[in-house]
Amino acid sequence: MVRWVGSYELIEKYRKSYETRNPPLLTISALSAIYADNVEYGIYYLVPARVSEIHPKDNQLYGNGLSLALYLRHGNQSILIPGDITPDVFAEVIEGGKYVQKRYTYFDKKPAGTPENLHKENGGQPTLQSLLSERGLSILVAPHHGLESCFCPYLFEVIKDKKTRLNVISEKRHRSDGDGQVAAQYQSSDYAFGLQVDSGNGSEDHYSVSTRNGQHILVVFKGTNALPSVYLRADAEDLLDIVP
Repeated sequence: MVRWVGSYELIEKYRKSYETRNPPLLTISALSAIYADNVEYGIYYLVPARVSEIHPKDNQLYGNGLSLALYLRHGNQSILIPGDITPDVFAEVIEGGKYVQKRYTYFDKKPAGTPENLHKENGGQPTLQSLLSERGLSILVAPHHGLESCFCPYLFEVIKDKKTRLNVISEKRHRSDGDGQVAAQYQSSDYAFGLQVDSGNGSEDHYSVSTRNGQHILVVFKGTNALPSVYLRADAEDLLDIVP
C-alpha cells in the first residue's frame, strides 16, 4: 500500500530532523595551515530549533534563516557574506547569544588568552557585533540578493560609523512581480561611504555594485591600510587578466 505524505507533514518531518542538527562545521586550524599574515575569519549561524521558533509558519523564511554567515578580515579590510539570512535571524547571529554557533581562526596576531579550539568548538569566539562595531566593515555581500525583504537595519546600527565601504549585490533575475526588488538603501550614502570601482573604462565612485545584466565582480584585499580594489567586468575572463 502506498501512502502519500502531504506537503505540510513532509515539511514538519523536515523541520523535526533539523531540530538537533549539529553539523561538524569548523574553520581551518591555524596550526596546520600555511601561515597567512594578519588574516582571520569566522563562521556563524543560528541553531535550527531557534530559527524554527522565529519562522514557525513560513518555510522559505525558515530555510533562508538557516544560512551560514562568513566573516573574513585581512589587515584592515573585511568582508561579510551572510547568505540568504533573514533580518530577524541575522540580528540574533550578530549579537552572538546562546543559540548562535561560532567557529573562528586567527592565522596571525591571536589575542592573548585565546583558546586553541576556536576553530572547532563553540565558545570564546568574537561575536559579529564586537567585530563590526570595533572595526567597521569594508564589503557587505547583501543578504538574499539584496532584496528589500532581507534588508537588516540592525546590521547598520551595529557597524562602526553605521556604514560599510561598499555593498555588493548578487542580484537575482526578476521573472515576476513576486520576485521582489533590491533595497534602495544599499545605493545610499546613508549606508555606504563609497569606493572607487574600476569598470574597465575608468574608475567611478560607487556605494554599491551589482551582478545585474551579467556583470562580474572582483574584490581584492591587499592587507594594508589601503582600501580594497574592486573591478567590474561584463566578461568574467577579463577579471583573470587583472594583476592588482
